[in-house]
Amino acid sequence: MKTLLLLTIMFATILFGQDIISQQNRQAPHSVQDTLNLPKAPGITNLDIVSHVKHMLKDGEFSGQFMTMYAGYNSASNAAGSDTSTYATAVGGQIKYTLAKLDGFNAAAAVYASWDILPLSGDISQGHQNYELSSTSGKYTSLAEAYVNYNHDNFNLRAGRQVLQNPLVDNDPIRIIQDTYEAYIATYLYRDLTFTAGNVQKWQGYDAGLINHFTTVGKNGLWLGGVEFSNKNIDSSLWFYNILDMTNATYADISYHDNLTPNLFLHVSAQYINEQEINNSGISSNVYGSMIELISHGFNFFAAYNGAIVPKHKQSFSAFGGGPLYTSMDTMIIDNIAIGRDAQAFVISPSYTYRKLSFIYAYGNFTGSANSQGIKANIIEQDARVQYKPNDKLTLALMTAVYSNVQDPREAGGHWTRLEGYVAYNF
Repeated sequence: MKTLLLLTIMFATILFGQDIISQQNRQAPHSVQDTLNLPKAPGITNLDIVSHVKHMLKDGEFSGQFMTMYAGYNSASNAAGSDTSTYATAVGGQIKYTLAKLDGFNAAAAVYASWDILPLSGDISQGHQNYELSSTSGKYTSLAEAYVNYNHDNFNLRAGRQVLQNPLVDNDPIRIIQDTYEAYIATYLYRDLTFTAGNVQKWQGYDAGLINHFTTVGKNGLWLGGVEFSNKNIDSSLWFYNILDMTNATYADISYHDNLTPNLFLHVSAQYINEQEINNSGISSNVYGSMIELISHGFNFFAAYNGAIVPKHKQSFSAFGGGPLYTSMDTMIIDNIAIGRDAQAFVISPSYTYRKLSFIYAYGNFTGSANSQGIKANIIEQDARVQYKPNDKLTLALMTAVYSNVQDPREAGGHWTRLEGYVAYNF
């Protein structure tokens, strides 16, 4: 009730704001994790419409992204005194070819790859390799996208391996290999509404474990349907997911955006997820949240809250991929502690952008009530990043994350720091 009252007051206050809306501010990331995501590879737009099959290939277009990244964890010794530090340096990225359009049809394929630079990476045999970049074998190659697309007026149908972006199924581009999915997705635009329906079968990528092939989403795939509304000041969506043999999930959110003055932008949002378990899967919860963001003269202040109500012996599940939660950070999400206990998370994040340089700091406090063993949880994560973007193609960044288990920092994985640096080039 307190969260609902706070949101009501904020919405009532901002109704007096001006009508000028900045699309750049409006589309700002809705979580720290989204802010820390790697630069997106370029999308294919304005492809030629051809009149003959032979021109589909000739007038197609290549695009992609080249990246080199270092990522390492410096862990304090655990109770047994062993060193669990890991690191890796990798090169990789993606290359994509998209056919030109013919009678509404086209197709595309993309190869994603990443290889460890062995002299600059931890020894795999000694357990010091960070396998998040290129898998436990030190290399990863996948035909991650391969789809056929049909478009007619406001209707679009895409079948095959593709990038998806919806609340519980997204690409999570937080390491070199983003998530992609084998799916059949239809969308239809009608005025301010976008309708989506589809079936998702398999996925690959960082969150799927980098095991060199597509694996089943959940136990037997999922069905999804959603409607999104967007007008001058309001964005809202309602989604339904039937994750087979796992859970039925409903997701809803609403956002309000406005320029209170020509130099002050305000963004407030609220979200809710309800999950009902199927076949004793253990996935059952209610997760809710709110966030507020102020942007002015390059300064950005972001604050967010999520709470999870979880029955005994159950747990929450927020997504395949990065997920929609406002409090998601580089590593921590509320799911990590919402296991057989209620949990909550608070995140604050100031940032500043000056011309081609940007700086971000984020502090997150995740707490969980006592579980059936009487054990409480308290995790604190702090993230910081500096980024230099000299042009639309090139991005250089350095970031660090500090994770601390307040309850027992000496347990295995109870305290560590993560350092990451990368250079990304889009073409």
